[in-house]
Amino acid sequence: MTENVSGGSLSIVSVPIGNLGDISERAKMILSTANIIACEDTRVIGKLLDKLKIEKRGTFISYREENEKMLAEQLVSEIQSGKTIALVSDAGTPAISDPGFRLISACRKANVAITALPGACAIINALASERAKMILSTANIIACEDTRVIGKLLDKLKIEKRGTFISYREENEKMLAEQLVSEIQSGKTIALVSDAGTPAISDPGFRLISACRKANVAITALPGACAIINALALSGLPTDSFLYQGFLPPKTSARRKFFETHSDLPYTIIIYESCHRIEKCIGDIVSTLGNDRIISVCREMTKLHETVFTGTAKSVLEQISKTSKKGEFVILIAKQKFTL
Repeated sequence: MTENVSGGSLSIVSVPIGNLGDISERAKMILSTANIIACEDTRVIGKLLDKLKIEKRGTFISYREENEKMLAEQLVSEIQSGKTIALVSDAGTPAISDPGFRLISACRKANVAITALPGACAIINALASERAKMILSTANIIACEDTRVIGKLLDKLKIEKRGTFISYREENEKMLAEQLVSEIQSGKTIALVSDAGTPAISDPGFRLISACRKANVAITALPGACAIINALALSGLPTDSFLYQGFLPPKTSARRKFFETHSDLPYTIIIYESCHRIEKCIGDIVSTLGNDRIISVCREMTKLHETVFTGTAKSVLEQISKTSKKGEFVILIAKQKFTL
């Protein structure tokens, strides 16, 4: 977990990839208060801030692929001196096929505070923003895992007008997919929602989306929170290519076989793990990939108790053994020979 002893910090800010309504209020607040805005093209971000009516602005620094290695240490020094930095891409999520990885990795090495704001990413689209609230308040049907959880969310968002709730879970999604497609074909609008994060990404939704594609009915996805992308951006591990594997098997032998089989892949591996198996899973990484393999374990992404441990597998295991096991975990494993 990063310690913000100086008061300085790095915020990884996702910006819209096409629809201005997808940016969050939190992102706007960060952009209006940061001392430094590190961005690819200062003209592009200047125009974005104009459209967002953000008049108070920090110093713009052009942070591009050509100069990020040179600037990373300089920006870490600025954070250590107490300044706040917003890292922004021209569109989407910084560090995901955009500049940012070197700065984030340098921040991890220097143990300075980092936070990532969920938002637009062309890889993952999910739930967010004013546009999301509009969809949730106008949909005829809201298909969700737990109707109680989404009911409470709509209460917090002060959305009183609501469509019909349908419990759409892993156990019934195959049965319900065709029924929901028929509802769309009859003229109804459906909002597909997970309890948290992105529908269809290790959550129900794939069968319905596939059925909609087959029936050629209209689909749109709203950018927003996704633990995979936030964890990748925050980890300090290479972001240029990665493999997402979801949840691994619960048995130790099967997990170890996976790690052995994928030990020499030339990209970052991302998996989910439950609080009940997190320590055992990291122990399996140590046993199969070695003490010195660089990993990152991210807990409770975007929540109050968000925690990120990045280092050797052995050191991360020692840290995890001393901390709370509550919450949801994302584990990232760096390619061989990667060092912070």
